[in-house]
Amino acid sequence: GKERETVGFFAVLAACVLFAWFVVGVFPVYPSVVLTGSMEPLIAPGDAVLIQKLSSEGEIYRLSEGEIINFKRDKITITHRIVGVIKDEAGNVSFQTKGDNNDSADVQPVLPNDINGTVRQVIPKVGLPVLLMKSGEAVPEGVTDHE
Repeated sequence: GKERETVGFFAVLAACVLFAWFVVGVFPVYPSVVLTGSMEPLIAPGDAVLIQKLSSEGEIYRLSEGEIINFKRDKITITHRIVGVIKDEAGNVSFQTKGDNNDSADVQPVLPNDINGTVRQVIPKVGLPVLLMKSGEAVPEGVTDHE
């Protein structure tokens, strides 16, 4: 009857709210869709990665070679592997990154403030709708890989 419909409605509403919170990043883990093949074969275009947010400076200083991080570069989000940890005399740290499928490392080192988090899980193909929506947009030079 009516009661069951109301309960069902609220269950769906709660699920939608939780999903929205998940997407906007209320939780310490959130999804990001990978748009290019720079991390193939591990991560393909259209795969989603679950990003674990870094909550403290200490966590950034514990990042090491081989970990995959998600970071901001201009207005783009990039998911690449750390291939080198760079420390200067003052003890500041930055990271040399590279896409597994790219021939060379990224030119610019990644600074702690640019890091969104580390990749905890790859979920294949979940992001294909996002990939299809974005495929109509112009992708900046250097973000796409060879066709």
